[in-house]
Amino acid sequence: MGIELGKKSVPPQLIILVVIAKHNGVTLRQLFESIKQQHHSYVLNYLSVDELSKDLNVLHLLGLIQEIDGKYVVTDRGKIIVEKILRSNKNASIESKTLG
Repeated sequence: MGIELGKKSVPPQLIILVVIAKHNGVTLRQLFESIKQQHHSYVLNYLSVDELSKDLNVLHLLGLIQEIDGKYVVTDRGKIIVEKILRSNKNASIESKTLG
C-alpha cells in the first residue's frame, strides 16, 4: 500500500528512507518511536519493531541503507533516491508530511 501524492504513489519503504535520511544515524528503536510519535503514523502504521524491521531489510537489500554500529544510515545510492523523491514531489509537499 502506497501513499498518494498528487498522481504518484510512494511505498512506505521510501517514506522510511526519507525519515532515516533526516535523522541520519538512527537506531531501530528510535526510528520506531519517531514514526509512532510524529506525523508519519498516519502513513506508516507499524504495530511492532519486527514489522518495521521487515521494511528495513528490504531497504538494506536494495543497498539504500546500511547499519553502522547499530544505527541506520542512508547510503550514497539511498541519498540519490531521497533527493529524487523530494524533488519530484515538492508540489505535493512530501517533505513537510514525512519530515515533520
